[in-house]
Amino acid sequence: MPNAFMEQGSCGPDAGWAQAPAKLCAAFAAHLSQPELLALVERMVQALDLPPGQLQIVADLPGGAMAGPACGVSRAPGGQGRPALHAVCAGEVRGARRAVQILDRDLAAQPGLAEATLAAALLTQRPGAALQRLGGIFSLVAASSQEPRVVAANDRLGFSPLFYLLTDELLLIASEAKAIAAVVGTTPDPAGVGQFFYIGHLLRHQTLWREIKALGPGQCIEWQPTGGSVICYTDMARCPAPGVSPASLDEIHDALQGAVARAARPDGEETLLLSGGLDSRLILAVLLSQGRKPKALTLEHAGFAQGLDGLLGRQVAEIAGLELDFRPTRPQFYQSADALEVFCIADGMTPSFGLFISQVYPELTPALDRVWEGLALDLCLGGQHQTGATLRSNLPGLLASRRANQRSLRQFLQPDWFEQIEAGFAHELEQELARYPDTEDGWIRFQMANRKRRRVGLPPHQIYTRKVLALTPGVDAEFVDFMWSTPVQQRQRNFLHAQLLLRCCAPLAGPDVLTGEQRTHIDQITQVGLPRSRRSATLLRDWVKGLGLAPYARDLQARLGRVERAKVDALPSAMLTKTLRATGFDRPNYRRSAIERALANAERGSVYWLHALQPVFYMELWRSLSDRAALAALRQAVFTG
Repeated sequence: MPNAFMEQGSCGPDAGWAQAPAKLCAAFAAHLSQPELLALVERMVQALDLPPGQLQIVADLPGGAMAGPACGVSRAPGGQGRPALHAVCAGEVRGARRAVQILDRDLAAQPGLAEATLAAALLTQRPGAALQRLGGIFSLVAASSQEPRVVAANDRLGFSPLFYLLTDELLLIASEAKAIAAVVGTTPDPAGVGQFFYIGHLLRHQTLWREIKALGPGQCIEWQPTGGSVICYTDMARCPAPGVSPASLDEIHDALQGAVARAARPDGEETLLLSGGLDSRLILAVLLSQGRKPKALTLEHAGFAQGLDGLLGRQVAEIAGLELDFRPTRPQFYQSADALEVFCIADGMTPSFGLFISQVYPELTPALDRVWEGLALDLCLGGQHQTGATLRSNLPGLLASRRANQRSLRQFLQPDWFEQIEAGFAHELEQELARYPDTEDGWIRFQMANRKRRRVGLPPHQIYTRKVLALTPGVDAEFVDFMWSTPVQQRQRNFLHAQLLLRCCAPLAGPDVLTGEQRTHIDQITQVGLPRSRRSATLLRDWVKGLGLAPYARDLQARLGRVERAKVDALPSAMLTKTLRATGFDRPNYRRSAIERALANAERGSVYWLHALQPVFYMELWRSLSDRAALAALRQAVFTG
């Protein structure tokens, strides 16, 4: 095998920038031979299903092997009591040069070391202190070249996905959980199943498999032959309460400008995913105020608000004088192999059939390189992220869909498996809720660590990063820390979005903005804020979801012209029925006869049974995640659009 690691200083600001794919994997064990460990990593790389040559393998490690993008593989010489290291970095780590000046001046004196290499060296010495100071969205594995010892971590807020399996004898690490599931035996986790169907995403550390965990915010892994452990160096749930003195608009403006500047390159072309909403428009305003003019990529989004999302995006691009790449909606997208690929890249951990954001991935190409995205700005600047004033008062909205899916699971699953899902979900949700104060600030932090990180953040940082690097200043740790130190009352109803937009680039305030399904004007938000949803409307919507009437309501709205048919048919009925017929749904946890009766009714056009069978559809797709032959059969027989 050719030498797989790069020379010291071969990546980073001194010799280039991080590039996609932002993926890595690694295997360490004391009881396995080097050829066995190398074979494990090769199988994990194969499971990631990337184009050939995209990842390089580091094979000559004591007790391990690992793989990562060519620009993210480096080594650091030893000296001054430090071991020589091999490092693999996926994504972009920033701030290592500043951190090393504080934590290790001897290391800082060594010339030519890249940011990721410096970060890896700090990680092995003082992991908590180093990770508190590092910025960017990254996953990093640092392994000693002299002894079997490894430290692995991701960015402080945990937005770069990093999954692991840790036993007394073995450590497996990967950017996608399926790479681990492909090389070890796994069993479904009922708690993860419940989270998927009851809240639409996985909680902090959960996956769909019992044996595999997601590294949470503020955590890192340390391993050596005597054992390994997950270390918590900071806890988002235990951070100080917000201050009582409001920050000035100048201070907030400077903090946002800093977050964007840290993510931007000094030169080079970048692309903005531009919609009709506030977040992407605000990022554009900041970029323009810094003298940067990105290209824009806008999707038509024809099945939502009469195509207004894409229309407003076009208007903003025209005002800004941007080169716009406008992509029309693909009517058959959810029947395509692309839709199945998005689901698989996400490890099946979000209900991507029906989520518009999944349509972005096929429109991206590696030539775009770096793409701006407005992830999580609402949790920093204040958007419509809550309906109640405390953490637990927001739970009814979070659990609005639970009753309908609960009813479906009870109908189609064996009683013992259903009870495990119920008990596992309730236990894990309560455990996670108990970590946070029952306050409005607690709800915001809970949302960031869970829904934003494990659902909203999944497209840019797990899916898109196969092709491009996503730039998301809304999860810049320094910016988040500053904004969360301000009073919650200052971060309400999009006031700050509007004020900052006018401050950075007032002409962009001309076109209306789309927030949810509401169309409004920036001047109105500046004066009175974004109108809150009426409580009666919220209660009605949650009641409709809970009774399983959502598909009927959407169908009625489509007939009345309130929403497009494209949105109603996000998961076409033929896809669901064909998938179940193709897979056979013959599993010991199913009540097969009940599914067969429901499927027959669905094939006759029953809207109720089509909706009720969606959990079975997703569970059947999960069975195919690590089975290449099964996926190929689905592509050939079902996902042909």
